[in-house]
Amino acid sequence: WRAYHNMQIDTLRRSCPDHFVTHNLMGFFPHLNAYDLCEHLDFASWDNYHYHGATPGTIAATHDHMWGVLQRNFWGMEQQAGPINWSVYNPMPAPEFVRLKTYQAIAHGADGILYFRWRQALAGSEQYHSGLLDHAGRITAGYAEASTIGAELTRLAPVLEATRPHAQVAILLDYDSRWALQLQPHNRALRADVADDHVSQSPALRVDRNDRREAQPMTGGGHAGWPFLAPYIALWERNVPVAIVAPDSDLSGYRVVIAPFLNVVRPDVLDNLRRVVDAGGVLVLGPRTGVKDETNKFFTSPQPGPLAELTGATMSFTDSLEPERPNVLRWHHVHNPHRIEIGLWAEVLDLSDADVLAHYSQGWYANEPAIALKRHANGGQVITIGCMGGPDLYENLFHWLLPQVHVEPLLAPVAGVEACARVSDDGRRVVFLLNHSSQIHHITLANPIDDLISGEHFGRQVVLRPGQVVIYEE
Repeated sequence: WRAYHNMQIDTLRRSCPDHFVTHNLMGFFPHLNAYDLCEHLDFASWDNYHYHGATPGTIAATHDHMWGVLQRNFWGMEQQAGPINWSVYNPMPAPEFVRLKTYQAIAHGADGILYFRWRQALAGSEQYHSGLLDHAGRITAGYAEASTIGAELTRLAPVLEATRPHAQVAILLDYDSRWALQLQPHNRALRADVADDHVSQSPALRVDRNDRREAQPMTGGGHAGWPFLAPYIALWERNVPVAIVAPDSDLSGYRVVIAPFLNVVRPDVLDNLRRVVDAGGVLVLGPRTGVKDETNKFFTSPQPGPLAELTGATMSFTDSLEPERPNVLRWHHVHNPHRIEIGLWAEVLDLSDADVLAHYSQGWYANEPAIALKRHANGGQVITIGCMGGPDLYENLFHWLLPQVHVEPLLAPVAGVEACARVSDDGRRVVFLLNHSSQIHHITLANPIDDLISGEHFGRQVVLRPGQVVIYEE
């Protein structure tokens, strides 16, 4: 696939050397290594559909992954313009949906948006897939919203030019590790081909734990990706920008680097993670980390294999949990506002040179370590998480950790409101406020702003209607 893709790229480079070359991906689609596939493109693109089971946070994560593929701005090659036809349910989007989704993409680094499709198909397998025009050629609500955006972007383009997302936190997505886990999940709930509502209610996959949690549980095969997204959602809800990048990419600009499931550890990745810690950064390692080498063979040393020098802890044994048999964490010296359940996977840690952050509180291994912290002499820290949990687990951890390393949110959390920014090289910041909820929200900002879309001058108090977008410069 990669060779065939590169052959086409080479042909285009010879035939039209002054044109850009891109190709549309499909988000977290698991079958292709997006980093390798896109290596020779000018920028990546992707098809942005809010399928049933997706949430604003999972779509935001996909945007950030698409940016991280080449660590440069991307395009939305297919932006949804109305109801789709291929999900398990295909509801009609609410008013302002197309506009909201378009601006969310731009906020996360999209420099181009193409709507799919122009006119609803009269024949073929996607007849019920909406377009900017319906099958009779009538203008749709999506057309009206796209027209409004087109007019607005003539004013916004000069402000957005030469800006890009900027994050102090990185999440590592490794395709080799992902494939190794899919081949040997060791737990039915982690199989990519399982579509089971019972499974989706495991505490490791649940998304509706409190009033800030996204309302809909993952459904169908989409729930298999949730463990990769749990730390992202916890950061997204705190309005902390995140980059999702390859584990062998340059990590020097990030204060916190999170590897949720780095099952396969290659020598270059090991060196990269050492550099993060040596530079005084924080490395967060999730369960099943450091089990295998680059040939998919188990290390002869205990998990996390060669990373043990950084963690000060090894895995003693693993418990693969049924969905109905969760466990509960008890935290040490960490903010714990409510009960934190974990599920599907529990590793008991053996600490040689690390402190306990949390231990299990149920079952025959109650009081055994679940999460450990090793502080290095140079100020670097390594946190080892031996269990699978949903966003609540990471929310609890980040509430304690991020203030220590001076990672600040763009906006104090507000249910259903997303804040993100694009930043220029000289530090100019364009901030987007997006109301994904069905409620009116009153937002308090540090300074008065002018909305770049409407031209309205706000004081420090901004009123956001459902689906409304406000953009300002600071």
